[in-house]
Amino acid sequence: MLDGILREHGLKPEEIRIYTALLERGALKVSELAKLTGLQRTTLYGYLELLKSQGLVRENMDSSAKTFEANSPKAIDDLLAQKIARLSAQKKNFSELLPQLLTIHGKSRIKPKIQIFSGREEMIHALEDVLSFSGIEIRNFWPIENIIDLVGDDYLHYHNKERIRRNIAMKSIWPSGDNKKFKGLPCLGHGPDFLREVRLAPEGSDFTMGYAVYTEKTIIVSSRTEFFSFLVHSREFAHMMLNQHRIIWAVSTPLTDNVMSPDLFHEDEP
Repeated sequence: MLDGILREHGLKPEEIRIYTALLERGALKVSELAKLTGLQRTTLYGYLELLKSQGLVRENMDSSAKTFEANSPKAIDDLLAQKIARLSAQKKNFSELLPQLLTIHGKSRIKPKIQIFSGREEMIHALEDVLSFSGIEIRNFWPIENIIDLVGDDYLHYHNKERIRRNIAMKSIWPSGDNKKFKGLPCLGHGPDFLREVRLAPEGSDFTMGYAVYTEKTIIVSSRTEFFSFLVHSREFAHMMLNQHRIIWAVSTPLTDNVMSPDLFHEDEP
């Protein structure tokens, strides 16, 4: 058992033999150690110096001859305690660093993934992905009339309740034009209470398809004509789409005429 502890502490087999001999026999001359351990005297001096530096062995000088003696075994306990303290400090420092390292590791290993969805149910499944997060921001270029046509206002009502509950903010770009027919739908409410800011795109913007960008993901949604969507998990693709959204956002007109209350979301609750 002692050999194993000393090995874990970093002692070489030769050093363990020397320390064990001195522990069992007491003070010994180098010539006596050489016979007991089978090591050459010139080699012994080097190992003894290393053991002395760790506080395991001490050198005795008297009138007759120089001897070496093992210090109290408590020295091993002290060394182990010091090692544990150092490792604990390193563990604390590493624990603080670990989230950053995991982020770096994850980014370096992410391979782009694309999932394709067709039909209403699969499109809803794609939209559900964002609800697996919380505290994030979504930026979308949203052909709102198409979206309502594709998944229905009932689902959007549910989706927005969950989005707000999960503290997911949204910056939406909608087509310019007459949006009055949607004003009665609480799922389209905007402002701080709805965690949604809306701007109207410049005249002539093509809203045949739409997209939403969040974290490192982008969902692309078609019209009912082709009725499909696809989800891209790619940091570079999301970064490109996010930059596009920022450019269009900068030249879009803020929508301010919101008269709905978020309490409308709670009218269907018991």
